[in-house]
Amino acid sequence: MISPNIIAKPNMKFSSSPGAPEVEIPPRPTAIEPQLDLIPIELRERNQWVCWRYSWERGRWNKKPINAETGIPASSTGVDTWRSFECASKAYESGNYEGIGYAFAADDP
Repeated sequence: MISPNIIAKPNMKFSSSPGAPEVEIPPRPTAIEPQLDLIPIELRERNQWVCWRYSWERGRWNKKPINAETGIPASSTGVDTWRSFECASKAYESGNYEGIGYAFAADDP
């Protein structure tokens, strides 16, 4: 089993439990570069943005939301973990993240 403190790497082998067969991790997907200038202004004005990174979990690659300001995990439902478009786009452009995402809310227009 992979410890949460270990970063999974392509072709790394691990087993889910002692004695279980080893599984090889496939290569990390290639993220599509976002076209930030094409995102509608109505969405940019809302503070509902996160960054994300790929993370190997439960046998597949997942997009894990990250708070763009703090770098700690964000939540798709945790308003306090969302940031402005400006903050998320600057964090993405720093090269530390694989993308940005918009968190949908009940009060969206």
